[in-house]
Amino acid sequence: MPAAHPRYAGKSDEQEVLIGLYLQPILNPKGDLEGLLIEVGGAPAQIVIDPNEEAEFFDGISVGQSLKVKAAPVAPSPKGEPVHPVFRFHALQAVDGKKPNGGKKTGVFKGKVLRLNFAKHGLPNGVILDTGDFIHLRPRGFIDAGLNIGDSVKASGRAKKMAKGGFVVEAAEVNGVAIEAHK
Repeated sequence: MPAAHPRYAGKSDEQEVLIGLYLQPILNPKGDLEGLLIEVGGAPAQIVIDPNEEAEFFDGISVGQSLKVKAAPVAPSPKGEPVHPVFRFHALQAVDGKKPNGGKKTGVFKGKVLRLNFAKHGLPNGVILDTGDFIHLRPRGFIDAGLNIGDSVKASGRAKKMAKGGFVVEAAEVNGVAIEAHK
């Protein structure tokens, strides 16, 4: 068994900033991203994440990239001493020296309107495409876009990956119509 990480100090509520090289993803038995192994100061350290809530922060990040992560040390498991320190993820601060986009991307999304989506108050606020993507328009943007079930859509805007697949897109433009940003 390898020696413990030289920086490991046991459990702490205090967060620290770890800067290191992304070595490999760590997967759970379902194949979901459950953490990362990074090299910090020449030794491996494990960053544990919630696969349902935090995996999106690491979309598009590749092995070999430099990461700056805010994390807190985790106490050793009653199952035994870890072979490297384990930290609980709190924030991704930089990827290759640049601020990350939090699992978001900007792009163009195309498809056909499969169904409408409604806000809590009952007004249509977007559409679900046959690709599984949700184009969020807000009620005013929905009226401006004039979309109906079966219509072809070409939408652009910032997008965030959804837990069950596809993206939720904060539409900036739909079929050539500018969508007013939420204020």
